[in-house]
Amino acid sequence: LIYSLPAGIVALAVSYLLLRPLSKFFSLTAACTLAAVVHNLIQISIFSALTSTPLPLYAALLTAMGAISGVCCALASYYLCLAASRIFPAKENAATKDNKDA
Repeated sequence: LIYSLPAGIVALAVSYLLLRPLSKFFSLTAACTLAAVVHNLIQISIFSALTSTPLPLYAALLTAMGAISGVCCALASYYLCLAASRIFPAKENAATKDNKDA
């Protein structure tokens, strides 16, 4: 918990920034990948600070693992949203129907 909670909060903040204010510059895949990498780097930084273990020892491996897991999460999210939109199509509102009739 001492590693995961701060890392999760920072990764959530990174995700929010990349998907809201900066959404025209970053895709879902890029945001998920960067958030996963940041999450792993924050965790390893806290571990390194508490145990006096050199950071480069683990950082490269966890950065690669974060990038791979971020891409996998982004692809899973994309295909899940795609499937959900087919199962639960968006309902048309009255304004949309009026525009189609005109």
